[in-house]
Formats: sequence, structure tokens, C-alpha cells
Amino acid sequence: MDDGSVDRTSKIARRTDATVIRNETNMGKAAAVQMIVKEAIKMDADVLVLLDADFQHDPDENQCS
Repeated sequence: MDDGSVDRTSKIARRTDATVIRNETNMGKAAAVQMIVKEAIKMDADVLVLLDADFQHDPDENQCS
């Protein structure tokens, strides 16, 4: 989810197999999360992982049981 950022992250992510959802303007975290969940439901995703780009969450931590 690219919520109106001005860097090249979404452009770089599109070069991979990542699904990139982009807002042209910043809509806020709550709106971004809602859009991500709706997209995951449309994709019939088995797993949805959310990580903030500011490294607020450590991707090496395993919270799943």
C-alpha cells in the first residue's frame, strides 16, 4: 500500500511480484488498512501481513502460532 508517498518505493515494488495499491494522495493509515483488507478479500488471500515502512515492526519477529 502506497498511501501517496513521494519516493520510488511503489515503482520499485512493481518490478517484483508484489501487488501494489497506490493512492495519489495520502488518505491516512486507517483508510490504507481498509483498502488492503478489501484487496486481500478480493484476492482470497490466506495470509495478510502488514509492516510499516518506518520499521516500527520487526519482520523477524514471529507472532503467529
